[in-house]
Amino acid sequence: AGRGGAKERPSAEGRAPSPNRRCSLKERRALLAKEVQKRREAERPRAARGEGAGGRDRAGARSSEEVACEVRSPEEQALERAEQERLHEEKLARIQQVETEIEGRWVDETEIEGR
Repeated sequence: AGRGGAKERPSAEGRAPSPNRRCSLKERRALLAKEVQKRREAERPRAARGEGAGGRDRAGARSSEEVACEVRSPEEQALERAEQERLHEEKLARIQQVETEIEGRWVDETEIEGR
């Protein structure tokens, strides 16, 4: 890792751990997808049995539950929105951090040149 001129990442010890980073993004997405899948599966059997509208809809009309399986529930939409907002905040924080580091380096360089 020391060769090739590539900068090594600072160890996690030196940095403060970000508070909401218990699992990776991939893991979080997978968990969210599983949760959504579970909810859809829970809704499906009732719709398949035609209980949604008192059994009237067996002939061909689809029950509201069957439609709800395809359209995301308000909870799912809220979860997804919250996830998007959080990702956006993380991205902004990373940008800010990089900008701060760049400014710090720039100040260091100008101080060195000024001597």
